Amino acid sequence: MAASLPSAAQLRARILGVFALHAATAGALVARVPDIQLRLGLDEAALGALLTTSAVGALPIYLVSGKLIARFGTHRTALVTLIGSNLAAALLATAPGLASAFAASFVQGGLFTLANIAINVEADRIEAATGRRVMNTCHGVWSLALLAVSTLAAGLRGALVGVGPHLWAHGALVSLVALWLIWGMRPQAPREGAGTALRARFAWPTAATLGIVAFGFGGDLVHGAARSWAIIFLRDTFDVARLVEGLAFPAFVLAMTLARLGADRWLARHSVVRVARAHAALSIVGVVALVASPTPAVALVALAAIGAGVGPVYPMMISAAAQIGDRPAADNVAAMTLVVQVLMLGAPLLVGTLAEAFSLRIAFASFLPLLVLGFIAARALER
Repeated sequence: MAASLPSAAQLRARILGVFALHAATAGALVARVPDIQLRLGLDEAALGALLTTSAVGALPIYLVSGKLIARFGTHRTALVTLIGSNLAAALLATAPGLASAFAASFVQGGLFTLANIAINVEADRIEAATGRRVMNTCHGVWSLALLAVSTLAAGLRGALVGVGPHLWAHGALVSLVALWLIWGMRPQAPREGAGTALRARFAWPTAATLGIVAFGFGGDLVHGAARSWAIIFLRDTFDVARLVEGLAFPAFVLAMTLARLGADRWLARHSVVRVARAHAALSIVGVVALVASPTPAVALVALAAIGAGVGPVYPMMISAAAQIGDRPAADNVAAMTLVVQVLMLGAPLLVGTLAEAFSLRIAFASFLPLLVLGFIAARALER
């Protein structure tokens, strides 16, 4: 009987594949947003409302995801939501009108978020079952898959492949691979010592989850700002060619991916607090270098340093939340992520307002106090 059990390597390989599928869902949809905008005839304000609907659809999921995962299990939840979020994306791309597009966006955001929580909880269980860290590697693979699929989708756009056929074919392929990957996985038991207390109706944040947010919120803000504004920073700050501007995002993402892929090995050798503070310090140095950058080359190096610094932050937050132990891991992961997402809703407005009133240098400098707070609050990750 024991011979039929999956090996640690098989468990790790399959969960890495599931993370890649989750990223593929995001990569294909994000790259085709301009085509969805044109197809529906939306101006920028209406498009922003459509994209916000997806985020709004995610918010209630954080409160009930723990109960859903407890009832249906991580594997069944991940399988249904991965397939469902891809089908919802395809429905969004082919919606006959605005009402159906907004409904599809709301559903897609909720299913995508529930899939995210389920696969992160399962990754934590695999770490506990195998005795080897895998969370940061999972998120590193997620970043690689996002970059690869979004690049492929951009190529399909250039080849004039319609958004509807693309996302329906993509959804069918992801669904088939998800069936193969997840059907062959053996669900792992919750981490020993995980909370088993009677569940509250909703997974509200606790002091422990808020401590983890204090560590990671600054890094998550910088992550989002760099992803959205890095190219614009080079364009508006320096007189450079478009090719050089275009290097900003890859420099950030590649450094972030490499940091995530290497973080699990560092965590196996050093304490989580030491690793967290090293990455927080690197983020601070990167932001200072970006704010003071005299040349585009320095700015690119600074963006790479920021990417390497903030890359492991979210995976480390997920692991810490899953290991709190006062209640089931899914509840704490969902509660922690809910706080981050609610706080992040105002981030684009904050960056845009500061950039408009002062400059993008000032906007990025405004994150420094939160990064320093993260350095101090790294103790919240200890378990």
